[in-house]
Amino acid sequence: MGNKTITGRITNPERQGIFSFYAECSFEQNVPENASYVTVATYFATTNTNYKFDTVGERAASITVNGQTYSVSKRIDCNPWTSNQYMIQKVSRVKVPHNEDGTATMTISAKADGTAASYGPSSSSGNPCTLSATVTLDKINRGIILVSAPDFNDTDNPTVTYQNPIGTGVTSAQACISFDGTTDDISYRSIDKDKTSYTFVLTDAERAVLRNGITDAKSGNVNFIIKTVANGNTVTSSLARRLTITEANARPTVSVSLTPQNGQAAGTVFVQTLSAAKVVITATPKFGASVVKYETVIDGKTYNTQSFVSDVFATSGAKAVKVTVADSRGYSASVSLDIDVLPYSLPAVVSGSGAGTVLCFRGNSDGQEVSDSTTVYIKAKMQYSQISSGGTGMNTCKLRWRSRKASATGFGVATNL
Repeated sequence: MGNKTITGRITNPERQGIFSFYAECSFEQNVPENASYVTVATYFATTNTNYKFDTVGERAASITVNGQTYSVSKRIDCNPWTSNQYMIQKVSRVKVPHNEDGTATMTISAKADGTAASYGPSSSSGNPCTLSATVTLDKINRGIILVSAPDFNDTDNPTVTYQNPIGTGVTSAQACISFDGTTDDISYRSIDKDKTSYTFVLTDAERAVLRNGITDAKSGNVNFIIKTVANGNTVTSSLARRLTITEANARPTVSVSLTPQNGQAAGTVFVQTLSAAKVVITATPKFGASVVKYETVIDGKTYNTQSFVSDVFATSGAKAVKVTVADSRGYSASVSLDIDVLPYSLPAVVSGSGAGTVLCFRGNSDGQEVSDSTTVYIKAKMQYSQISSGGTGMNTCKLRWRSRKASATGFGVATNL
C-alpha cells in the first residue's frame, strides 16, 4: 500500500477551507511475522498566507491505532510565512498483525486541539479537530499465488498458472483439486516452486472421483488449491472453477425385456386383440447418479414406470417401442425396438355349399341325401386366423357339433367333425 492520506474535520466553522487537519500513514510489511508496521503522523496546514497558527500554551493531541491510543501534550505553533504545514504528532512502527490468509484491516483515528482565539482550526478545546478511517492493508503474500485456472470437463487435464513472490523462502509447494475447498479430493501433488504452471494429468480413478462428486447436475464447482510451506508457515491460495461431466461418459445404460402377454400367460408372438407387451427396463446410472424418470411409448401411449404390462394391441402391424431413461444429472439414454403384431379375428363357421352356414341331412353311404336313411350328415366349413412364427403354425381350429331331439330340452355331448 505504501502511503495513505486521511483527511479530518476542522471544527471551527470560520476556518473551514482555510486550515486542514489530516494524517499521513505509511506501511511496511514483515512477511516472516505476517504483520505490517504502521507509522502515522498528524498535521495542521494552510494554503492561505493571510492566516497563521498562533497558539498559546500546551495543546492536547492523540492518535489511536486499532484501539491503542498514543497521546501527547505540546505547544502547537505554525507560522504560514515560513511553513504551510505543521506536524502535530507522530507514532512510528505500530505493529498490525495480519490474518492467516495474509489480509488485514486497521482502524485509525486522531484528534488535536488547535484553538487560538478565533484563528485556530478547532472551535474549542472541548471540540477538537478529528479524523477516522478503516484501512484495508495490502495482503501479505506468504506463499505461492494461484494466478489462473480453467473451467474444464472430466476428460481434460487442466493447467493452472502461479507466481512465487517469496522465492527461496518456499520450502514446499503442492496442488490439488477440492470440492469443498478443504479436502484434497484429487490428492495433493508436488509442484515446482521455480516454475509458473502445472498440469494435472488425471488418472481414470481420479476422473471417477470427479464424476462421483457431481451427481445432481451436469456441472458443478470445484476449487484448485496450491498449498505452500514458507518461512515456517503453511498457507493456501485457491480459485473456484466449473467442472462439467460430459454426457458421453456419464449417460446411463439401458436394456429392455419385451415379451408378449396373451391373457394371463406369456406368449411367443404378439397377436392382435389377444396380446399386450410386458416391459421390464434395466437402467444403470453412472458415477453416483440415480434414475429419476422412466418413459416408454408403445403404439402412441406413454408409460412411466420401470416395469409394466401395456394395453392389448387393438390393431395388427409393425409397432414402435421407445424406452427413455433420465438420470439425476439430466442426461438420458434411449432404446428403440420394433415389434410385429399378427392379425387375428375370431374363428367363424362359414357356408359349405352356399345353401347355408351348416348343412344337416339324412343320406346314404355316398353322402347323397336320402330321406329314409338312418345316417345323418353334417357339412360345414370353418374360418380362422392362422398364427405362425418362422413358418410354423402356432394355432389350430376344431369344428365340433352336438344335437338334440326336437322334444328334448338340452343338447348332447359335442363331437369333433
